Amino acid sequence: MAEHDAYAMTAIVFRVLGFLVLVVIAASGVTYLVTRDRRWLRFGWQLFKYSIILALIVLAFIVLERVILAV
Repeated sequence: MAEHDAYAMTAIVFRVLGFLVLVVIAASGVTYLVTRDRRWLRFGWQLFKYSIILALIVLAFIVLERVILAV
């Protein structure tokens, strides 16, 4: 039961972090529209790119954990 609670808490943390990343990317886009400063577009793109890379790395570790535990 405690293991299930840990997985549920981890999922909640990842969802909150993903939501915060989306909010910051949207705020970056709005800031670009207001200021017309292209660094905000660059910042939003870099945040998106690195968050996708990090998500893929975390997903790979989760899959690897499932495979190792299944053996």
